[in-house]
Amino acid sequence: ALEGTGLQEEMRSLEQLCAQLNEMDLKPLISKIAKAKRIKIIGYRNSYPLAMHFRQQLMQCRGGVDLLPLPGQTIGEDLAFIEEDDFIIVIGIRRRMNNFSKIIDLLSEHNCLLISDQSGQKYAQKVSHFLVCYMSNQVSLDSYAVPMSLISYLSNQTYQFLNSEAVKVSGKISASYSQLDELE
Repeated sequence: ALEGTGLQEEMRSLEQLCAQLNEMDLKPLISKIAKAKRIKIIGYRNSYPLAMHFRQQLMQCRGGVDLLPLPGQTIGEDLAFIEEDDFIIVIGIRRRMNNFSKIIDLLSEHNCLLISDQSGQKYAQKVSHFLVCYMSNQVSLDSYAVPMSLISYLSNQTYQFLNSEAVKVSGKISASYSQLDELE
């Protein structure tokens, strides 16, 4: 019943992600995500919802997390004001914008994590941190289960790293939700 659905390939891709994470020392990366003065998360096209979700997850444990570019805006202004103690996360999964390589070149001077599929490995040497999300080509439409799993993992690791600080932030957010009666 699951033959040809892509679910088996997706499971293999998740296993590849787990193997990659097990082989790496992610403590320095998590520390940078947790301690950076500001985090800027960049994503275009299908990577934009991933970037937006990553921002929302990190906002549950720390402040100073911005999504770039804002709708209808160009990114040049934002990149011009990146400071030394900022950390940049770029998500570039498949079908990246034409200027993607120029953005990566500009960010090569900064602390930067690139999350990409296997076609983005050519940028790995230009960034300080690189994580690959293996994507299957077995079905017509892409699944973003692997990058979403990675985002969940990195966000939870950051939350654990920040510990009581993260608990305070998420508590303030919960109180705000309650006060505004925003969520069920």
